[in-house]
This record gives sequence, structure tokens and C-alpha cells, in this order.
Amino acid sequence: MKADTDDSVRIAPPSGWRLERGEVHVWRAFLDEEASDAPRLEQKVLSDDERERARRICRERDRLRFVAARGVLRILLGRYLGTEGGRLRFQYGPFGKPGLSEAGGEAPIYFNVTHSDDLAFFAITGEGEVGVDAEHVREIPEWEWIAAACFAPEDEARLHGLAGEDRMGDFFRAWTRREALLKASGRGWSGSGGAESQSRPAPDWTVRDFAPGPSGCAAALAVASREHWGVKLRSFRSIPNAQAPAARAC
Repeated sequence: MKADTDDSVRIAPPSGWRLERGEVHVWRAFLDEEASDAPRLEQKVLSDDERERARRICRERDRLRFVAARGVLRILLGRYLGTEGGRLRFQYGPFGKPGLSEAGGEAPIYFNVTHSDDLAFFAITGEGEVGVDAEHVREIPEWEWIAAACFAPEDEARLHGLAGEDRMGDFFRAWTRREALLKASGRGWSGSGGAESQSRPAPDWTVRDFAPGPSGCAAALAVASREHWGVKLRSFRSIPNAQAPAARAC
């Protein structure tokens, strides 16, 4: 699968963006850059409960990243729905997955967020519940234990046949697929079922890798749809009145 991976193109989300059938839009943002706008986001865009959550985060860098991530999410969803991000209201599932309380009479919009350090991805679609996960590929000394506990047998066996960077790349591809599926289903780590049931989608779910842009990253999407869908990857930057170029389908 290929996506628009031109890192030089960094744009603001367009107003009134349309989600066509069969599309998943994935916005990439660098939270440490967006955190420069944190005071405005915190006061003008975030809700009261989000501001309270931010105040409870002790580490300043983590607090700023939380504010930036919530602010970017609200800006993006507001542009799709034609409203101000600060007006949106979220509801939460049994295991904490957020969703929109209402969509202003429009077709439902589903979304999910992930971040690895300051690199964040925001998946938005009208196809069905969606989950996204991304990880920087790195060495994991305890990979064998994790694979045995969390991966389907064939995924675990494949890892044992690889070495070095190839093994870690495949490990994180398997991990992000699993996490995307769990997040899309709303179960997270609280979900029931064994490693195989959590690593393999049900017949009415689709899980795919996508190219996140920066090298050394693995990323995956899961969508509650059996229909064919493609990914449009864009980069976010909170620049007022920026125009959006066309994005290529994956």
C-alpha cells in the first residue's frame, strides 16, 4: 500500500472536507511543533474536562502533547463537520474509546488517534469504526515473550525465522495491526479473547498496513468494513487559510 509521503507538504485541514465512500483520511502531525499553539488550544478549543485532564499531567512535555493532540483532533473534526472544534462533544465507550456525541445530522464520522513520541496520526472515515496505531521501530529485548503472549502462532513463527532489523520491523508491523484492531473494536487491552482472536480480524473487519511517511515507523489501520477502502495520508499544520492539494489514494 502506498500513500502520499511527501514530508515537505504540510497543510492546514480544509474547511468542509468531504469523506467520500471507501476513503479513510489519515492526518499526520508533529505534536511538539503544534504545542507552540498550546495556550490558545487549551483555552479556546479544548473542553472543560480536557483542560482538567491536562492540568493533572505532571510532566510538561506530556501535558503539551496532550493539549496539542486534542486540539488538532477537534480542529480536524470541526472542519469535516463544518463547525468549530470547541463545540464538539465526545462520548466514551465502555473501555474509554471516544466518539462524537452527535454529528449535526450528517452521516456518522468515525475517528481514532495514535501517537509515538511526538508523531501523531488521526484516522477519520465514514466507513465504520476505525483504529490506528503507529510505532517507531526499535530493538525490543523481550520480543519473544511478547510475541508468544500476544501474537497468533504463525506471526510468532515468522519472527523466529528473521533476524535483526528485519525481525523488529516485522514485530512492529504485527504489533500495530493488533493494536489498530483492538482500538477499532473499542476493546483495547481490556478486551477478551486470546492472542489469535486479537491479532486476526473478524470477517467484517479489514486491517491494513500503511506507509506513515517518516522512515523507521510501522503503522496500521483497522476498519469495521468488508468493502474496499483506500487511505489518503495528509500532513497537518495549523496555518490559517491554507489550501489543500489533492491527495493520492493508497
